[in-house]
Amino acid sequence: MASLTLYHNPHCGTCKTATPILEAEAARKGIKLEKVEFLHHPLTDPQIEHILAFLGAKDHNKTDAEREQIMQTFLRKDAPKVKSVNEVLEVLRNDPGLMQRPIVVNWAKEKAMICRPAELVLEMTKDL
Repeated sequence: MASLTLYHNPHCGTCKTATPILEAEAARKGIKLEKVEFLHHPLTDPQIEHILAFLGAKDHNKTDAEREQIMQTFLRKDAPKVKSVNEVLEVLRNDPGLMQRPIVVNWAKEKAMICRPAELVLEMTKDL
């Protein structure tokens, strides 16, 4: 059975829209969906590092500027500027709420997506 993890904040408008869309599609396709309220259950450093890698932040075929943009996009617009994975980890250790959301992860396929707008959650179910 395919499996996805949704990292969300139930008080976020985009998450409120994305969650039922993903729940319905997961039910329709028989996908196991784990929902994680990341403010109550902050991601671990290894989870963050893996998600950043899935997003391309560790892809050495990308330029430094492209990798930095991916890392910055992983954070909310009001987060401090970052240039490294370690800086992202530090920001989120201090305030997990600065992580962009919702984020959907397919751990088995090593794929992640920041789902803004909310309808992007459907992209993560296309191949499942």
